[in-house]
Amino acid sequence: MPRLPELQETIRSFWAIYYAALRRDHEGKGLRLTEPVHDRKKATTNSAHVSQLEDYWQRALARRLSVSPDLVGKRKLRFNEYASKSFDVCWPLDDRPKILISVKSMQNATRNFTNRIEEAFGDAAVLRHYGHTDAAFGFFFFFLDGGVSRGIAEPGEKIKGRADPQLALVEEGGDFFDTSRLQQYAKKKRGKGRGRQDCVEKAEKRLLDLLAEEPQPRGDTHYDAIAFAPTTLRHLPAGSWDSPEGWRVQLSPVDERLSHQTFLDELVTVAEFRGLL
Repeated sequence: MPRLPELQETIRSFWAIYYAALRRDHEGKGLRLTEPVHDRKKATTNSAHVSQLEDYWQRALARRLSVSPDLVGKRKLRFNEYASKSFDVCWPLDDRPKILISVKSMQNATRNFTNRIEEAFGDAAVLRHYGHTDAAFGFFFFFLDGGVSRGIAEPGEKIKGRADPQLALVEEGGDFFDTSRLQQYAKKKRGKGRGRQDCVEKAEKRLLDLLAEEPQPRGDTHYDAIAFAPTTLRHLPAGSWDSPEGWRVQLSPVDERLSHQTFLDELVTVAEFRGLL
């Protein structure tokens, strides 16, 4: 298999680690692969997948600035005695920050994606309100693209103590590792129901609302650059499910203003415009 661009390779590693942690926890509880996933967050909160995308953007920013990777990393900024905020990517690590990046991801529960958007807005507001800094601030958002996020997958019959399972594979944003016995979870009665939304399309529009239209001389609650990465993942027939090589990854098209390819260039342009570089 030909080598993918580094971001796609990083996403493959991110996903393989996440999926393996989830599946091992599921099997460790004695559940069959045809049974719905439970306690997804508990199984993956401390998993190493979380750092994969953060590490990628730290390395990429160091290369773009031609500085040592040791000068770029996570940093907690204390704004006063009662307000502080941790940032996933910061340069420099000492002295006042000049470029900051927030990294978020959504692998499931896309019905709650609005919360992620509001968290992103909150990060920008906290930085500007308490930090009083004009640092160039960017946001990277990984979003699992599939049947659930596109509003195609069907919700199943409600299970006591949890939300309706999504009748799709985990890599589609659903709740099953094996869908060969989905019928037992299908809804017995189907009413007219509400039309399900395309969360990828809606998230893209919401992100554009958070993006500054052009470089501003002062930082505000708009992000200076945003990279949106809705991604489809497919397990390869002969691949190992716990290895990056077992997965095919493809980034979905997005508005060019949200392209990951120009993301760092835009942040550097803003930093130069504000006299930070």
